[in-house]
Amino acid sequence: MISVGAQIPIILLIVAAFSLIVNGAIPFALGLVPQRWAGLGIGMYFGGFTLAMSLFGVLFPQPQAIRDFQEINYPKKRTTEAQRTQREKK
Repeated sequence: MISVGAQIPIILLIVAAFSLIVNGAIPFALGLVPQRWAGLGIGMYFGGFTLAMSLFGVLFPQPQAIRDFQEINYPKKRTTEAQRTQREKK
């Protein structure tokens, strides 16, 4: 597990990278269509983004129920704190 001190710079790097991607997407969408259809290009970009966000809620109605990678691949290795204390008492 990564310490809290290392998590903050990682989060900031991810936010900065995502910001660069999002800020570069609109000029990219404008560059793909002729100038007279610029409104259509931007509309398609935001429409596609909205469609993806709408479909996420339909495809994953309960995101908290999605199991993590560790639980899928190693289901027997996960132990709770109560199980650990019971093992230590024996």
